[in-house]
Amino acid sequence: MDKKILELEKKILQLTTEMEEKYPELYAKLDEAPYTIPNEENPDLLKEMQDYYDYLQTELSEYKKLHGINE
Repeated sequence: MDKKILELEKKILQLTTEMEEKYPELYAKLDEAPYTIPNEENPDLLKEMQDYYDYLQTELSEYKKLHGINE
């Protein structure tokens, strides 16, 4: 598997684990707004994973801003 994909998997796992442990109400929201890989013959997996990681970062950043959390 591509090294960049493996690195993104690790980052996504770290981010979702942080959400689950520190912000369970935000983590629960992820189930309500599922993000899926397109059902295509050959999806650009690296791009899709980067988009998902960016989505997670945005959600966490906005959540922290909304709740006055400065870490």
